[in-house]
Amino acid sequence: MGALLRKEWYVMGRTVVQITALWVVIAALFAWIGDKRAAWLYCCNVPIFSISFSLNSLDVDARCRWDDWLAVTPMEPWKIVLSKYAFTGEVLLLLSVCGVLAGRLTASMELEAVLVWPAAVLTVLMTGTNFPLVYRLGRLKGTLLSVAVWLSLLLLAMAGDGSAYRWVRDASLPERAGVGLLWLSVRFYDRRRRGLYG
Repeated sequence: MGALLRKEWYVMGRTVVQITALWVVIAALFAWIGDKRAAWLYCCNVPIFSISFSLNSLDVDARCRWDDWLAVTPMEPWKIVLSKYAFTGEVLLLLSVCGVLAGRLTASMELEAVLVWPAAVLTVLMTGTNFPLVYRLGRLKGTLLSVAVWLSLLLLAMAGDGSAYRWVRDASLPERAGVGLLWLSVRFYDRRRRGLYG
């Protein structure tokens, strides 16, 4: 799987660096504002940025017919799908570190300290829901459905009393949800590769 991760960075590395530089500016701005709504935007932009790289990587794979080539290799489907999740996790780590450092240079450290874990939880959940939908419905339909669901949840959370924020801080949530969603992603990817979804 290491070779698959190196391929991801080779394809998306330059874009990751450019967007990370932009993210440093955005994170510093959110930390400087210091408002609760800015905190939610910070918390939700990290997973959005992280997932966007993996989705763009899927587009590159489709244009280059990468999955067709992988189909004739001994590479198991679970390794291919897991490499997408791992790449998202690596980008998440990079963005989190840069966001915390940027926030510490512009504001108090409290904002970043409490948001790193919820951002990570949201990334796991959003990745886990996005990939199965994309593998099952296709890139456009799957992404649109996922965006609609999470945008609705975001608006409800920002309008609520903060209970949603406590919910995403649940330490057992990523473990419980992640395993099942990863299994769905592998299943849908394998079936799509065999032409069962058109």
